[in-house]
Amino acid sequence: MEKETIFEFEVKKYLTKVVKDNCSWPETGSINIKDAHDPFADLQYIPKNGRNIYGVRWELDYADTTEEVFKKNYGNPFAAVQMKKLSLFVKKSDDKLTLIYFFSTRNRDTNVKYFKILKYAYFVTYNYKTHDVYCGSLTNYHKKRKCVKSIKRNYFADEPFNRFRVLFLHYYADFYTDQKNPKSGSEILAEAYDIFKSNIPGYTTDQPIDLDKLTYFNYLKRKGIKYPNNWFIFSKMFPLAKKKELESSDYKLVDIFMKRNKLKGDRIRKILHKVKGFPNTHSFNFATTLFGYDFVIQKPDEDVTRLFEFPDENGFYFDGWDLPNFSKKEKTNIYGVFKLLFDSKVLDFNTFMDHIRYYNKLNKYEPVQWKSNDLKSFNEEHLDWSDKVEFYSNNKIVRIFDDIVVNVFEQPIEDESGLYQPKVLIKSSDYNEESSFQNHCVKTYSKSCMSLIVSVRKGSERGTLEFRIQKTEEKHLTLNRVQTRGRFNQNLPDYWDNVLKVIDERAKQINRSKLFKTNELDVFLSNGQTKRLKPKVTYLGYLDWDENINDNNHIEHELNF
Repeated sequence: MEKETIFEFEVKKYLTKVVKDNCSWPETGSINIKDAHDPFADLQYIPKNGRNIYGVRWELDYADTTEEVFKKNYGNPFAAVQMKKLSLFVKKSDDKLTLIYFFSTRNRDTNVKYFKILKYAYFVTYNYKTHDVYCGSLTNYHKKRKCVKSIKRNYFADEPFNRFRVLFLHYYADFYTDQKNPKSGSEILAEAYDIFKSNIPGYTTDQPIDLDKLTYFNYLKRKGIKYPNNWFIFSKMFPLAKKKELESSDYKLVDIFMKRNKLKGDRIRKILHKVKGFPNTHSFNFATTLFGYDFVIQKPDEDVTRLFEFPDENGFYFDGWDLPNFSKKEKTNIYGVFKLLFDSKVLDFNTFMDHIRYYNKLNKYEPVQWKSNDLKSFNEEHLDWSDKVEFYSNNKIVRIFDDIVVNVFEQPIEDESGLYQPKVLIKSSDYNEESSFQNHCVKTYSKSCMSLIVSVRKGSERGTLEFRIQKTEEKHLTLNRVQTRGRFNQNLPDYWDNVLKVIDERAKQINRSKLFKTNELDVFLSNGQTKRLKPKVTYLGYLDWDENINDNNHIEHELNF
């Protein structure tokens, strides 16, 4: 059977801009037309993008959005024409079912003979014989040699139908503003998806299931894989298990996941049957590394489940340094604080890791014990330790950055909630004053090669922002905000969100300029000398200073303060 189109939708959009065939000439300059019968004889006076080389602006005569005017001016050199088209199809044949959309644009500028053409297609295909799902794209499919093709089989981790939805709605948004197309993109897709689902074997209308779940479920059944009630969360597992792996796990989906991630035990297996999202093994492995496997596995099911359900963006990691050898009592105290990480609004990961770094650092000078076990005692201990760390590395310093960094960041920000004044912390006194005002440990970041600190101030309120400095292959430096703290290490109120977006955009502006190249540190030693440190890239890819200073005011640099 040839391909049968069982659903079709198409929408077009036109734009025509016609300029006048005459315009005013500036008082200065001269004109020399070689052929009076050809208005474009001398190319130096040809209007292009609305302006010629002498600054003459060609005035817009009229603009129109109809197909009729588009066709009328298709070859008119005094007109810029544009056509966009979006098509959506569901096609069926004996061996496959395909959902596909095509997006194309055709543009020509004034006084340009050629058109710029773009064509893009994205598809998802269900194979009736193998029950495999294929997804992919075709870019510039109208060109034989320059066509770029991409195709993946059974890539359920990417949720191909949800990805299809996101892409289609992105393109359709431009057409939906047209009053001639009152249907929303979601309504159109829902109709196409219903038709697609109704043509998949085994589907019934009483099944409230989306296409990604339906196709993954069919894959599990076809392979004979035994699955739990929360089977769909494991669709994120990639690559898919091959026959050898399936056989060694007795075709059990949870066992496949456990073997891949070196998990063991009936208790873990039971918990994995209940988790609500794709299990985050990073957070679980972090906890077992920090406290020991036996310590973690003895905790209540609720705690272990929350470890596996911890959002990935909170990022559990070690920077390659050795963990302290905590006592049993200390581990109990630490775990009380660690549980606060489950709610990032109470305590964030960076602050927790700073505390471990302080523990490491201070134990080289004096014995310390981790005694805090709740938020109040942790904040008190954290502030006390940061003071001690500053005492043991009490050199005065001056950070040296390119002017563009300070000039861009320190422009005032006027928002409906008030006037905000950003300040890049440069001197030791800047860091100490910020730390004292905010009651947190930012003063210990003054010598961190990887950190640039911006204090954003609004009256008696402040936000302390840490930007991570990284070096690119092009040798310039980039900035990325990694931590934002208010007073007492608390989160900032919601009305700061717009201001933070402005600050982030300024960091992107600096990154795009590629002019941030200087990140140096002047250290004033106790003997009256000044030492300038420059950055180097460590084997882990982080920035560190090129040398340590060893005198009575010894600086001992960590990867992150």
